[in-house]
Amino acid sequence: MKNNYSTLIKSFLFALLLAPFSMNLAHAYSTQDVVVSGNGDKVRTGSGDCLRSKWDVGNDRCIDEQESQPQIKVVRKVIGMDERTVYFNFDSSVITEDEKYKLNALAHTLKEHNIKAVKILGFTDRIGSDAYNYALSKKRADAVKNYLDSKVAIDSSILIERGLGKQQQIKPCDGVKGKELINCLKPNRRVVVEVDYLDKVSN
Repeated sequence: MKNNYSTLIKSFLFALLLAPFSMNLAHAYSTQDVVVSGNGDKVRTGSGDCLRSKWDVGNDRCIDEQESQPQIKVVRKVIGMDERTVYFNFDSSVITEDEKYKLNALAHTLKEHNIKAVKILGFTDRIGSDAYNYALSKKRADAVKNYLDSKVAIDSSILIERGLGKQQQIKPCDGVKGKELINCLKPNRRVVVEVDYLDKVSN
């Protein structure tokens, strides 16, 4: 009887000794089986691996708390949008004085606001070959870009510039001929500047 009582006492004392380890082990399973010390630090081996309560080939290395947190990507929304159209004379990429006035006003707006993107698209009328008009539309887009650059520096990383030739004719002038056709097609000879702003813009 005495021996049984002594054995019971020993078992009770052994259970008390194992209690902290059991708590840590339970905590380890709650943190993907990584063994954590009493002060909350991850226990590592000499090679830098996590000490785990069971082998997990997919998680054999400790992951820093910062890396385990989901990465938050900040997306800056477009608040304001603006579009300006600059018109050109027939077969020309020279910006007229009247059109420079529009670009001066635009340059002032660009200076005053945060810009997300600038798109400069050049167009021509339908007279002439496709190749010629693509080149002319690019010259017109270049002329507008260079003029704006002389007034306000535009970050090249937010700038898109293209010549689109005869694409997107807004006035076909079907049936019109001669000089009247040239005058009729003027709305097609243009550069469109589209701007996305990160703040509100009052036109």
